[in-house]
Amino acid sequence: MIYTAGRRGQAMGGPAAMAQMGRLCRGAALSLRTILAADAGGDAGPGAAGGPGAAAGADPARPPLPPQLLRVAILLCEGMSNKGIARETGLSEHTVKEYVQTLIRRYEVENRTALAARLVRDGAAAPAR
Repeated sequence: MIYTAGRRGQAMGGPAAMAQMGRLCRGAALSLRTILAADAGGDAGPGAAGGPGAAAGADPARPPLPPQLLRVAILLCEGMSNKGIARETGLSEHTVKEYVQTLIRRYEVENRTALAARLVRDGAAAPAR
């Protein structure tokens, strides 16, 4: 579930915003799966860094995310709560919260919804579902 909130806590966009975020996340999932498969197997096929499926918006100056932080970012893009991410990864909720805050600072955004959008747009993380 994805919740969007404005600066004053009011809900923004409602179902339309959730649908759009879902499409963004699902659309980026295919490219991330290809990249992760290429990284795991050493294959430089489509989707590998610099290959035909490489993320167009990725910032080459920003180093790639460490594996555990990447996993949290992917699950966040899927709309999971901190508690859900903690269950899925075996991390504590506190650690997940710290990771999310680290990602928010790293990508210079104001909240987790903006973070998910930035991660998908930049090709840094996308859901694998």
